Amino acid sequence: MDLNLSSGVELDRLTLGPDGEHWGVHRASDGSFHRFSSVGTRGNFTRLLDSKAKNIKSNNEIGFVALGAGRDWAFGIDGFVGHKCGTAFRRELSGVWKAQKKVSTVVMSPISRTWIIVWEDGTLSHNLPSNIASQVGDYCRLQYSLKKNGDQSNSGRLQAPLAKPLQSNQADSSGSSVGPKQPIRRKPLQSTYSGPSTTCSAANTTRSASTQDDLSVSSDEDHSSESEIYVPPKKLSTTLRLLDPSHWRDKWEYEKIACLFENGWKHPHKKRPKIKRILAVSLADHLNESYDEYKAWLDERDGWGANEKLLFHGTPRHCSLGEAGGYTDLCESTACRLCLILAKSFLVSKVCSSGRLFKRFGSGIYTSSVSSKADDYTNELSTSDNKVLIVAKAALGKGSVCYSTTQHLTEPPDGYDSILGEAGIDLNYDEQVLFKDEAIRPAFVVIYEQPNVLPRFTVTQPIAPPPPPPPPPPPPTTTTNSSPSSGCIIM
Repeated sequence: MDLNLSSGVELDRLTLGPDGEHWGVHRASDGSFHRFSSVGTRGNFTRLLDSKAKNIKSNNEIGFVALGAGRDWAFGIDGFVGHKCGTAFRRELSGVWKAQKKVSTVVMSPISRTWIIVWEDGTLSHNLPSNIASQVGDYCRLQYSLKKNGDQSNSGRLQAPLAKPLQSNQADSSGSSVGPKQPIRRKPLQSTYSGPSTTCSAANTTRSASTQDDLSVSSDEDHSSESEIYVPPKKLSTTLRLLDPSHWRDKWEYEKIACLFENGWKHPHKKRPKIKRILAVSLADHLNESYDEYKAWLDERDGWGANEKLLFHGTPRHCSLGEAGGYTDLCESTACRLCLILAKSFLVSKVCSSGRLFKRFGSGIYTSSVSSKADDYTNELSTSDNKVLIVAKAALGKGSVCYSTTQHLTEPPDGYDSILGEAGIDLNYDEQVLFKDEAIRPAFVVIYEQPNVLPRFTVTQPIAPPPPPPPPPPPPTTTTNSSPSSGCIIM
């Protein structure tokens, strides 16, 4: 990309688009500015921009220029927004403009036809996928609040405001005058996981009430000038997102889970099924926090680390999750173990209610790296030709390797964090057992066709022996006549 920068010419601004396209402004030493571009016509972009920028007196009047995929573009000049971004963009723009809101900027992706409209009050309009929309929204609102507070500060940096000083006739009980009050200060939250005896999930759902007592707040403090920083709200429930293997943002995750499923299908009597779709699981914040704290505790404890693995877990389903092109709403049936696990994660206390009577290594949460083994614990629905498996992320820590059945276990042996059942004696395929709720979380859901089960043994009809050969023909009869006169034998 040649910017054509010569002596006395500076680059004032530059916008990049896909395939090396760019638009920018040069500023000369005399203060004049000159636009340059490699965009060409691009759906009347150059013509419309030049016509609107013809009478502007300053380059700063050009608010933004955005170049996106699919030859989309948008620009803003002195309140006017020109664009070619499709019907959805135009509808969103005209709908919010009716509320007398002005566009601050527009951002476009150079890879996919996604866009974000940032309004002057910090709110957003967009066509982003759901998995990143909330994160982008939280980030933009945070940046807006920081900018707003920074503009109110002389130094441009966030400063905690001081309370109004008391009047000279105000004094404390000892007669000494009272100076300015101190700003509000919050104690940082500390990690609540302290080892195996602590229940992480309970520690993360409630925070100590004593934190509120540590806030130095005065009733007569003027909060009108206090700095406000946006704090994203807590995510309180589980949501699912359908992975699109044809889209760049989902392709890597989809292929990783699909490869894990296909390579883990090892039962020779079950034909490997076709994957219909894969859902990504986004858990509530307190479930993610307790899992992360447990992993951090394992990492700090010894040299084994968290030993995190992606493993399969089969459980019954009694709803339409994953059907009809990717139905992603969880049901509320207490019989649907799948949705209960996705909503609240795995619970050791629910192991006995799962209907699984034989527990080879005691009452724990069972997983396997063999997808065809986990398939044995799923169910078939009369209304569907598909089955469902959970792909869980598990922090195994230091595992105790077992080859023989030990049904009495309620926890791993001393010094260990999990049981690693290996094939060889009582097992044909591996399985892992965890005894802590916070050690495992659902991460993905795989929807696949019901596998065709081949007969374990081929029964063939015995082949009848060939019929015996026919007996040989009898020898020919011989008649002899003797003539004593001639001495000859006539045959």
